[in-house]
Amino acid sequence: SYVAKASCRSLPESKPITGRAVFQHESGIHTKSLLTDSRSYQFIDGEEIGRNKYDVVFGKHSGTSSIINFFDERGIKLNQRMVSQIINQVKLLASIKKKAIKEDEVLDLFYRMT
Repeated sequence: SYVAKASCRSLPESKPITGRAVFQHESGIHTKSLLTDSRSYQFIDGEEIGRNKYDVVFGKHSGTSSIINFFDERGIKLNQRMVSQIINQVKLLASIKKKAIKEDEVLDLFYRMT
């Protein structure tokens, strides 16, 4: 990030304001709001300090809006049944792994279903 480079120091991921994890969101209600207006859960735009605007993380708290948006950005339109199946699989996999799952894992879930 800009702050890390300027200070010549690495920053903890959870460091308030400047840490990478500060701009990561998993909760369905948070991500739905962020997709509408990023200021709803962030008082500062991550891009102002050299981070992504925000990052959506997929896990056991993910909601349908983040899944729909993720696939829309890749030109893949999902019907409601597919969204529900992917969400269920995302939550199951995240619970088994006990951590968030990666974007390529979300795509793998989709391709296994089709």
